[in-house]
Amino acid sequence: MRAGRLPRALAVLTGVTGLLVSAAAPAFAETPERPDTVQQRAYESAAAEFGVPQQLLMAVSFQLTRWEDHHGEQSKAGGYGPMHLVEVSAEQLREQHPKLVRYADEPSLHTLTEAAELTDTDPEQLKTDVVQNIRAGAALLAHRAEEIDGGAPEEIDDWYPAVAEFSGDAQADGAQSFADDVYDVLGQGRARTTSSG
Repeated sequence: MRAGRLPRALAVLTGVTGLLVSAAAPAFAETPERPDTVQQRAYESAAAEFGVPQQLLMAVSFQLTRWEDHHGEQSKAGGYGPMHLVEVSAEQLREQHPKLVRYADEPSLHTLTEAAELTDTDPEQLKTDVVQNIRAGAALLAHRAEEIDGGAPEEIDDWYPAVAEFSGDAQADGAQSFADDVYDVLGQGRARTTSSG
């Protein structure tokens, strides 16, 4: 656990769009959910299901993708969805980064498959279904914590090693830098409007 940088009173993340959604609509109104509302609820339910603090889950997602889902397409870094679940094949590496082919079996290049197994979900669904992607990301983060601590930490500060491990960075400095950035998001809060509105 790092010392000194994490404030005790964490700033509240203002949600996917940074806007407060009014719940004052009449009960009989049949309005479809806005994408940001669906995504916000996905973070809430996934956090509850897997025992991950919601604000931490959202901060990890923000640091990975700025809450973007890339419309089901693979990002340039090989990840899918707002939780950036990675699936990079040896063939992709051979075409795009030939010098990295020897790393094709690295677990950090197959977090999509791992998360799919943890949630008993089709990997293809995790690429395009934002709700299931967030759920699988929460399961993966909880799994990282369990591998390190034997269970979900009680204090949000104690999730730091799991967040560093979740980064997938094989270098300790890179993993620590990612975790530091996530905790900076927690400390300061973030707000943005995603491409889906």
